This record gives sequence, C-alpha cells and structure tokens, in this order.
Amino acid sequence: MLINYRSIIFNFIRKILSSLISQNFLYHIENLTSQLQGKGFDISITEQINACKKLLKNTNINFIFDVGANRGNYTKELLKHYKYANFYLFEPSLLNYKKLSLQFEKKKNIKIINKALSNNKGTGFLHYDKSGSGLASLFKRRLDHFNKKFNMKEKVILTRLDSFCKTRNIIIDYLKIDVEGSEIKILEGIGKFISKIKLIQFEFGGCNIDSRTFFQDFWYYFKRHNFDLYRITLAGPQKINTYNESDEYFKTTNYIALNKNL
Repeated sequence: MLINYRSIIFNFIRKILSSLISQNFLYHIENLTSQLQGKGFDISITEQINACKKLLKNTNINFIFDVGANRGNYTKELLKHYKYANFYLFEPSLLNYKKLSLQFEKKKNIKIINKALSNNKGTGFLHYDKSGSGLASLFKRRLDHFNKKFNMKEKVILTRLDSFCKTRNIIIDYLKIDVEGSEIKILEGIGKFISKIKLIQFEFGGCNIDSRTFFQDFWYYFKRHNFDLYRITLAGPQKINTYNESDEYFKTTNYIALNKNL
C-alpha cells in the first residue's frame, strides 16, 4: 500500500492554517485576488473607455449606442474621443430621459430614445427603488439584503435593436450595455446585425442573479458569433481564452466583446 505523504502533509498544513487565520482575513485575500483579475473591481468610466479604445486602435467609429444611458456620464466621456460620431442613447426611465434630453439638447449628433431594448417588441415594467435609480431593471430585483426595496415601477416600451437599426439603415460600431440583467435579451434582439458590430462593452454582476443569467451564456453567445471576450482590469483588457466556472463572479465586472472579423 502506497502512502501519499505529500497529500498528508498538505492537508495537515491546511488544517493548521485554517485554524490560525480568520475567515475575515481570508475573505479580504479572496476579494483582493479577484480584483487584481478585474472581477468586482470598480473601474472608472474613463478606464473602461480607454480599454475599449485600446482594442479598437484607430478603427473608424460612426455610430455609438449607449443602452441604459441613465444620466449620460458614459456618453459625456465618449464625446471626448468621438465627438463627430452619431450617438443613440436608450433610456426607459422617463425622469432620466427628460434629464438626458435637456443635457444634450444642443448636440445634433445625439438622439435620446425613451425605450427599453429586449428580444421582443411590446411593453414591460421598469422596476426600481427610487426614481432615476441606476439600479433600475426590467426584473424586480431582490435587494432586501442591501436595504433596497424595489417597490416602484413604470410601464415602458420594448423594442429590438435589429428592428430599430433596419428601419434607420444603421450599422452599430460601438455598443455599450448597462441594463441591470437584461443584457442577454438585448443581444438576442440584435439578430444578424451582430456580425457588423465592432465592439460591445457590457457589465456582469449581481443583477444577473435576479435575471438568472450566467457568464457561460455570454461566453457561448460571443463564441458562436466569432467575438473575443476581454475582462477590463487595472492593467487594461485581459483576453479570456477559455470559459471556467470561476468566471461566474457576481460582483459588478466589466467586459468587452471584440468582433474578430472586423
């Protein structure tokens, strides 16, 4: 009978360390190592856009869609780099739509659309904890553990991106999605137009628990449509070559999908 001394020693050391080191300390170590990978790291809009530009290099950008525009901060930053591009901002919240309309009323190259995007046309409800909330979602999120009650809602119009683009003869170059859980539905609503989009930036995090979507769903969607996936880190965009269960990290993380054909 062979004795695996290496395994015995390793288990012995592990037991001693686990008894000496507090769970709180281990949590902080786990959190730090995750953030170094870009997981759950609160990266600024400026850094997000710089990561996108790094991958786009000097690619010509004519049409930019900001889906889930909220208060317009992402578009304001993008205007510093693509001031002559045509912008379409989708914001279903009536309060935020009115604020965006006032904010960009002098910008002829910016159009504000008071609709939500999905994989179907019709109507739905935007749920939120307070008017104008950045957490607003087409899903009634369960955030009681953060002392946030999603007990407010408003009726919104739903449309598909492919229908919107087809009627206007638009080919999207740069697509940003920040919609608190409806990302996959929006991607499904792009249809065949996905092949023409150069870059898509999106978030993945706690909202995907409420919508019951996984990073695996994104991985296979973009793999099927011939996109490379990157996670945005402090060191810039890091390519994700293979899917792993450890990618199912439900703290807000920013990703970029880059079209390999363009």
